[in-house]
Amino acid sequence: MVREHFIKMNKMRPESIQASKTLDTAIAELKNISGAGIRKIASSKNMHGNPDAVIEIKLRKIHQEFLVEIKNEIREHMIERLIENIGTEKNKWLIVAKYIPGPIKDFLKKHGYNYLEMTGNCFISTDHLFISVNDKGVKNVLKTAEGKLWKATGLKFLFVILEDPNMLTYTQRDIASAAGIALGNISNLLEELRDGGYIINEEGEEKLQQREKLIDRWVEAFHVTLRPKLQRGMFRFARPDQQKTWREQKVKDIYWTGEPGADLYTDFLNPENFELYSSRTIADLMVNMKMIVDKNGNILVLDKFWNDWKAKNDIPGAAPLLLVYADLKNSLDSRNWEAAEKIKKLLLNAN
Repeated sequence: MVREHFIKMNKMRPESIQASKTLDTAIAELKNISGAGIRKIASSKNMHGNPDAVIEIKLRKIHQEFLVEIKNEIREHMIERLIENIGTEKNKWLIVAKYIPGPIKDFLKKHGYNYLEMTGNCFISTDHLFISVNDKGVKNVLKTAEGKLWKATGLKFLFVILEDPNMLTYTQRDIASAAGIALGNISNLLEELRDGGYIINEEGEEKLQQREKLIDRWVEAFHVTLRPKLQRGMFRFARPDQQKTWREQKVKDIYWTGEPGADLYTDFLNPENFELYSSRTIADLMVNMKMIVDKNGNILVLDKFWNDWKAKNDIPGAAPLLLVYADLKNSLDSRNWEAAEKIKKLLLNAN
C-alpha cells in the first residue's frame, strides 16, 4: 500500500515508478545487511525540500526518519543542486541512488551527507544512528536516457542548438556541418525536439523553448554518454612557470574549457586544473604546447567534436560557453560551481 501511495503521489510517471523501484531495492538490501527495520511512510506535498519519499529506520531502540532524494546515479555536476535542495538540515536527509562513484562518496562522507546505493553500500551518520557499508559490489543498474537526442549524435546536435539557438534558422546542412554529424540525422532530431515541446513555430519561424531545462539535461547526459569518449589523455606542463603563462599559448585550434575557459570569460578563477579541446594530434600538442604525458597530471586533452560555425569567437582560445559550463559542473569544488553559474548567465544572455 505504501508503495502504491508513493507511485500515485507521483502520478505514475515512468521516472517516478523507477525511483520507487530503486528505493525498494536499496531498502531491501540495507535490511539484509544491517538487520534494521525500514519502511516508507506517508509524506506531505508541502514538506520542505519536496522529498521523493520519507522512510523510517529502526535499529535496536533507535527510530529515525529520513527525507529521501532519489537519483539514478550521482555525478559531479549534480552535487551543487543536490546540496542546495537538502539545505542545512542534512542529518534529516538520505540520498538514494543506483550508483555513486567513489570520489563522490568520499565527498558526501567528508561533508556529512547520508547516502544509500541500490546495492546496500551506505553511509548514514546522525546523532543517534550510524550505519556504514562499503564492500557491496556494483550491479548492472545504470540506465541511460531514452531517445536519439540523448545519444552521442543527438548530444552533438543539441550542443549546436543550445549554444546558438539562432542555428534553427539555418539549413539542416549547416546544422549538421556545425555539429559534425551526418545530414541524414537532422530531420529526426528536430522532430524529436518538436515532439517534446522544445520547438514551437512563431509566425513561420521555429524557436527554441525551455532552453535552460534542456541545458541542464544536456549537461547530465554529456558527462555520462559523450564526454568519456572524448578524453584523449592526461598531461602536465614541461615547466612549472607555464601554469601562470598558459594564456600566452598561441597555438591554433586550442579551446580552453573548465577552469581556464572560465578564467578567459570572467577573470574569476586562477586555474589549477587545465582542460582543452583540440583536433590536433597528441604529438603536435606535446611539441607546440610543451606538455609531457603524465597520468597524474593536471591537463586533460579532449577531442574537439564540433566545427566552428560562428564567424568570430569573442574570446579567442575559449571553448563555447556551454562546454565551459558543463566541464565546470564536473567538479566537486564550490568555487568552480560559482564560476559555472557566471558562465551559465553569459550563455543564457548571449542569444
